This record gives sequence, structure tokens and C-alpha cells, in this order.
Amino acid sequence: TTDAKVSVTAAEVVLKNESYKIATTEENKIFYIEGYEALPLDFYSLNELGKTLLSVTASKKVVDNAENLSDFGFATDGGCYAKINVSYSDKTSFAFEVGNLSPNGEEYYCRSKDSKTIYLLDSSFVETVAAPSTSYLSRALFTAPDAENENDQVAVKSVTLGGSVPKDV
Repeated sequence: TTDAKVSVTAAEVVLKNESYKIATTEENKIFYIEGYEALPLDFYSLNELGKTLLSVTASKKVVDNAENLSDFGFATDGGCYAKINVSYSDKTSFAFEVGNLSPNGEEYYCRSKDSKTIYLLDSSFVETVAAPSTSYLSRALFTAPDAENENDQVAVKSVTLGGSVPKDV
């Protein structure tokens, strides 16, 4: 979609190891990740993702009617690198899938959901829209004070890390 008045309201991202949904709040249109409301998020990166999903532009059409979708990374069981479903403010939506990295190493195969027409997408676009949910967690340890508010102070965040490291790391 290219209408300047249309915005992304939500997106569901399905990767091989996880799936997550981003949405905007009604009151201020800031993106968040559903289920991560209590975590510090990198709102700048989330909003950039929303802007990026306004336009999905292929660099080239590869084939109109692919006979063997698995050649491009679309398995017969529905498996692929990523599935992304975007909802827009005009109540429309667009779903697309990302397959394998192309031989040139700079683009990924993609298709509209359930289509046999294969296109190429720039790898930087794919890496943005198919990033893991944890890439949107804030890594900021403090926030600079507001220069226009003389009473504002540095906000130091307490960060506690937990979990386990996979055995193969």
C-alpha cells in the first residue's frame, strides 16, 4: 500500500522458532509486542518496522507459476523462512512469505500467501521484517533528561538478565 494516510495497525510475524504480533495502541499509535507489555521495548525500532511494512516492494519477478515451490524455500507443509501478515488502518491486509536466500546472497525469494508467483526481496528488508522479537527489546540502561524540562533527571533502569544458554553455544 502506498497511500500516505494509511498506516500499519498490526503485523504477525511467524518464524521457524517463534511467532509474535506487533500492534499499535489506540490512543497514541505506538507499536508494542503483544505479551511484552511489561518489558522495556525499543519503540524506535518497532516504529521503523511499522514504516517498513507500509510498502513491500520486490526487486524482480522470478517466475509466474513456480512448479516446485520447494526450490525457492517454500515447503509443501507450509514451512518457509518467515510468514508475515500485515493489517492496515483502512481495514485491508497483506500476507506474504519469505523463502530461501537467492544464489546471489543479497535477496530472498518471496511470494504472496498461497501464490505460485515468486519474487525477490532485498535481504535488508527481509532482515528488518523477519527479525526475532527479542531484537525489539530495549538495551538502554538510562535515558537522558529532557533538555526542555529543568526538573527532569536521568532515568536509570534496573536490568536483570536471566535464563539459560543453549548447549550448542
